[in-house]
Amino acid sequence: LLFIDPETYQFLECNRSICEMLGYSREELQQRSITDIYQERDHARVRSELETLPHHERSQLLDVRVKRKDGSLFDANILHFWMNFHGSKCLAGAYIDVTGNKKIEQALRLEKEKLTNYLENAAVMTLVLDEHGTVLLVNRMGCDVLGKPVEDIIGRNWFENFLPERIRDEVRQVYDKLLAGDIEPVEAYENLVINAKGEERLISWRNSVLKNRQGKIVATLPSGTDIT
Repeated sequence: LLFIDPETYQFLECNRSICEMLGYSREELQQRSITDIYQERDHARVRSELETLPHHERSQLLDVRVKRKDGSLFDANILHFWMNFHGSKCLAGAYIDVTGNKKIEQALRLEKEKLTNYLENAAVMTLVLDEHGTVLLVNRMGCDVLGKPVEDIIGRNWFENFLPERIRDEVRQVYDKLLAGDIEPVEAYENLVINAKGEERLISWRNSVLKNRQGKIVATLPSGTDIT
C-alpha cells in the first residue's frame, strides 16, 4: 500500500510490503512521488487516472510496469481509491506483483501457439465438438475437406450441417452414448461427411474424448483422413 498526496503526488506513507516490493526504506519512499516508480511513458496515464478518480470511488484495475529502486521493472496490478489520512483526504494505491502470473500467461500462450501450429499443419482433419455437437475448433485440413472457411464451420452443429441427412440420427445416437460414458471411444471408424459442393466424402476417424476435472466427458476430439 502507498498513500499519495492528491496535490503533489508525493508519497505520504507506505506499508512494509511495498517497501520490500520496491526496494526502498519507508523514509526513502516518503521522499519520493509517483514519477519515481513508473517509466516516463506511463507518467501521463497514471496521473490521468488519479486526477479523474471521483471521491468515494475506486479505479479500474491498472496494469502497469513498476520501477524498483535498482531500476529493474516488474508487472503490477494497481487499484487506486480515496481514504482518510490523519483527517485529510488522500489517494491510496494497492499494488499486486503479477510478474509470476505474466510468465505463466506467456508460457500458456506459447503452448497454445505451438498446439495451433501442430493442428494447422497436421495431415488429417481435426475437430473439437462440444457436448451438443457444436464445432469449437477445426484445422486447415478440415476446412479443405469440407470446402468451407473456418468461420462457416466454427459454431455450427456438426451433425446438422456436415453429415448426409440419412446418417445424422444414427451418428448422433452413437455420439450421445459416447458422451454419457455408455460406450468407449472406438479406435477407428468410418462415416461420410458432406462438403460445400454437396459431395459426400468418406472419412476414416479416430476419436478421443476431453474430460473436465470431475471426469465428465465434455467434448470430443475426432481426427480423420479422407479415404474417398
